[in-house]
Amino acid sequence: MNIDTDRHVEETILERYALGTLSEQVVTAVEEHLLICEICQERAVEAESYTRAMRGAVAEMPVERPARSWDFAFLRPAFAICALLAIGVVTFRYLPGGHHGSPVPVALVAMRGSDVSAFAPSGRPLTLKPDLTGLTPAPAYHMQIVDGAGSPVWEGSLKSGAGSSVNVPELGTGLYFVRVSLASGQLLREYSLDLRRQN
Repeated sequence: MNIDTDRHVEETILERYALGTLSEQVVTAVEEHLLICEICQERAVEAESYTRAMRGAVAEMPVERPARSWDFAFLRPAFAICALLAIGVVTFRYLPGGHHGSPVPVALVAMRGSDVSAFAPSGRPLTLKPDLTGLTPAPAYHMQIVDGAGSPVWEGSLKSGAGSSVNVPELGTGLYFVRVSLASGQLLREYSLDLRRQN
């Protein structure tokens, strides 16, 4: 940049010179002009003094911090933990395998015809007490629960003897059949079980 030696340096250029924001090429041209122009020298000193005073004033100004509005960022982990706990409770409460209190006792009685032998609430663990009267004696029986379509939903073992019972996890609403067999697989008895939604 060439600065006309017959003309003075513009005020904005001198201010930027004092602030140190000019390119090297412009700085060289300004300094060459300042070597020969006393008026611009005085104006450059004034610009430098003004810039220094403004910087000093800004440095001495108290920093006003904005009033802190409530920022709940520090509570986010607590909210996340609460949400996970709520999801866990809901999952534990409504998915099979969750705990809904003590098991509901259900007496299973063999019936002829299409009558349902037992009713119980769905979504609750059950304690099944099948009537084993008249069955082939065995130390234990194989038990299987199938749904209305005949698909297995649970299997377990039942020790023989008076008052024998077996705990079963909660099942969904619907008609089920409880089968008692020997270890060999021979079916001895089948009970119907109707599980209904509680109101």
